[in-house]
Amino acid sequence: WAKEFLNGYDSTWACDACARTRGRGMGILVSKRLPEAAPTLVSRDPEGRYILVELNVYARRTLLVGVHADNDTDSEQAAFYARLQAALPTRMSAYDDVIMIGDMNNVEVRHLDYSHPHTAGWADTGQEPRTAGVAALQDLGVEMGGLTDAFRHLHPRVREYT
Repeated sequence: WAKEFLNGYDSTWACDACARTRGRGMGILVSKRLPEAAPTLVSRDPEGRYILVELNVYARRTLLVGVHADNDTDSEQAAFYARLQAALPTRMSAYDDVIMIGDMNNVEVRHLDYSHPHTAGWADTGQEPRTAGVAALQDLGVEMGGLTDAFRHLHPRVREYT
């Protein structure tokens, strides 16, 4: 990564030990070329699955959220999103921008998420429906000011990975 950040970077990690013990751990790198960014850790998951960092992006107070959602069961995924929602700052209105990026391990419109013609729905995948996980993800999006899947918002009927 150092090659991509020629002037250096600030890094913030969710769980340094997680990468060594579990092979995971979210991190956010901020280029030192971004003037007066001053990245500050807001919250992080002890299991390394999420991290929240606030910073200035050209004089706009921004909250960056990195996510690698739980993918074991529907109930565990819903609990993960509830845990992330509880970690949000109490004054979300203090941010000009909120950006969440990562692997949500869920989709709102399953039959459109895969381009393969034989995966028309949950029954064809052999996986359980993630209704509680989707509901918790949607609740999180509302709490964060109305975040939605950007690809699905722009392309509501395209059959593609999001």
